[in-house]
Amino acid sequence: MAEKQISRRTFLKGVGGAAVGATILGTMGGRAHAAKGCYSNGSTVRWIVPYSPGGGYNVYSRMLEPFAEQELGAEIVVENIPGAGGSIGMTKLFKSKPDGTTLGILNAGGILMSGIAGKVDFTIDQYTILGRFVDTRQVIFVGKPAYQRGLRTIQDVLRSKKPLIWGLTGPGSNGFFGASVLSHILGIKRKLLTGYAGSSETILGATKGEVDIIGFTFDSVVNAMEAGDVIPIALIGPKVPDHPIFKERKIPSVVEIAKLVGANPDDALGAAQVSSAGRILAAPPGISADLTRCIGDAMYRAMASPGFKAMSKGARRPIDPINAKETRKAMIQASAAARKFKSVWEAAVKELGV
Repeated sequence: MAEKQISRRTFLKGVGGAAVGATILGTMGGRAHAAKGCYSNGSTVRWIVPYSPGGGYNVYSRMLEPFAEQELGAEIVVENIPGAGGSIGMTKLFKSKPDGTTLGILNAGGILMSGIAGKVDFTIDQYTILGRFVDTRQVIFVGKPAYQRGLRTIQDVLRSKKPLIWGLTGPGSNGFFGASVLSHILGIKRKLLTGYAGSSETILGATKGEVDIIGFTFDSVVNAMEAGDVIPIALIGPKVPDHPIFKERKIPSVVEIAKLVGANPDDALGAAQVSSAGRILAAPPGISADLTRCIGDAMYRAMASPGFKAMSKGARRPIDPINAKETRKAMIQASAAARKFKSVWEAAVKELGV
């Protein structure tokens, strides 16, 4: 237990400050009085993080740890299993014994993309889904130069007679899937330009006029948006970001756009679910229904607790907890879309010559 306390203390110094530390330590101190629980006394739950310590998945896990322990009635031991873009840890979780003693956090978009690329032999909806911290709130933006040339709304993009340059990182990202499939569904003429190292570099490409369109998580682009370097024109994910610009302007979702152009809105929703799949909580397949229900309810209470919300705010990590039922529904839609539009994604990859 000593090593675990040191780990928590070090983590608290990095993300919360004194007030948040008091919140989490107060919660830890009251753990013994928790009336709820899915496990017998003295149980330990292994918590798999499929990436190295220090990243966002590790931060979310460490923040949730004491609140999840209180609700589950078990001690959680966080284990980082990095490698192969997260596939090693995600596979380890999938193949663990289905008794509820191994849980974890997953990059849902990463698994979906690994599945259609043939890197793993399972799909996200085959896991026991327990909830979601937050979807990735993907938004389509145009760069300022493109905006000044007349690309000011999604209707302008749809009317363009020449292919527009869509900037991306690489074909293995769920953003690439969204760009290739949504442009196919909505009839957007585009040329995909990959090779950017990350969101900052891609945004800079839009600012310089190298690309016309980008699609990224709102949190990655909000500073550039507020500076006027990029302008939002469409929502990919189903949730509207909490920012004044989305209240001032009517920015349609890809589902609404699909209806306007006569495309199948369910196809657009499925593609959006792949793009904005987010960070989810899961366990191996095959866990009993009663235990699944107990763990899922406990994890939702933990994510929705005031203490966890305070930790998230202190760490500047967005959360929008979604329960197991709604998360499972979203992952089923995303998996179906990944399978249905695999050929579209493959054709887009072939365009790149890779």
